[in-house]
Amino acid sequence: MKIQLNKVIDLTTYLVLLVLGLAIFLCSILDHVHPSLLLPLISMTENQLPEQAIMQFGLIFVSVVVIVIQTSIHYHRMSIYGNKFLHRLVLRMILIFAVLIGAFLSLQAVIPVPTKFNHDFQQMGIALNNEYSFVLHLACYLLFFLNTFLHMIFSLIFVVFFEKISWKSARVILRITCLVVFSAMFVNILFGVFHFVFDTKNAQDPLTIQPFNFHAFSEIISIIIIIVYFRSFKTELKVLEVTTLADSQNQSKKKQQQQQQKKNNRKRLTKKDK
Repeated sequence: MKIQLNKVIDLTTYLVLLVLGLAIFLCSILDHVHPSLLLPLISMTENQLPEQAIMQFGLIFVSVVVIVIQTSIHYHRMSIYGNKFLHRLVLRMILIFAVLIGAFLSLQAVIPVPTKFNHDFQQMGIALNNEYSFVLHLACYLLFFLNTFLHMIFSLIFVVFFEKISWKSARVILRITCLVVFSAMFVNILFGVFHFVFDTKNAQDPLTIQPFNFHAFSEIISIIIIIVYFRSFKTELKVLEVTTLADSQNQSKKKQQQQQQKKNNRKRLTKKDK
């Protein structure tokens, strides 16, 4: 049975939206977050059952899919460009970023922040800075977004400058748009994290809710952009499937020719014996 990666991307897209929507809904109605938050942060949906189990299963599955699909695409591209060193180097970098995206997405899900993160905003920055799980989770969280940002940049460079795809093509325009919007959201996420971790050490007043609402909004937009971006690789998968089909047809023809050649040889031997 041959797995169609195009359909896998579609399934993964629907799964991400379902998992994320269900986790946010459960986190909110079960009062697992501060009541003043309009949207829980993604990290807040990963540290209490039942939404924790849903998020961990969903994100680990998505991580595996991202790695498998990106590996399939970029190994195929490497075979096309043969001994072109620079092409293969950029492709390897893109592939490494993809593997790191999957790894850090999984790690930040399986290393949750403490549950007090969901409710207690007063002096929370100081309290959580001493917890290893919080530090590890935050590091994986930021590295996931950073590697996604780098993947977008290098993938765009490869498509435009190495594959020579026109700037006016739908694929390039879509990926540029994804990169621009994601960059803005990523900068906002970085500012939010650094404010929470560092500025709260010197703050005399408790943290306010509004920055967290804005941060949660940036996360949701970023996730939607990431989904759209990785879904755009269906174009590369179509080329891959066409090439694979052509290869299989060529192999089939070769086998048929070999079988016919064997039959012809047998006939010749039979005639000689007679």
